[in-house]
Amino acid sequence: MDIQLEKIKIIQKLAEVDDEQIIKSIKKLLNISDDTDAEFIKKYGSHLMPMSDDELKRKALEAERDYRAGKFVDIASYFGLVEK
Repeated sequence: MDIQLEKIKIIQKLAEVDDEQIIKSIKKLLNISDDTDAEFIKKYGSHLMPMSDDELKRKALEAERDYRAGKFVDIASYFGLVEK
């Protein structure tokens, strides 16, 4: 069993869930606390900062280089891998 692939499958299905009760049950099962917005920002705020224009341009150029070098997976192939 490919654990990373299984996680992707679970995440994909979880993203489709619209029932708040199911989400609450999963959070309880995984022991995920309900942080308030302030607590969440305090814990993860440093990772939530917007990118600067320079960083955005750098990442876009890097992505373009990767694409031209063939370092990508098209979406159809990706979902083909996930569904296996």
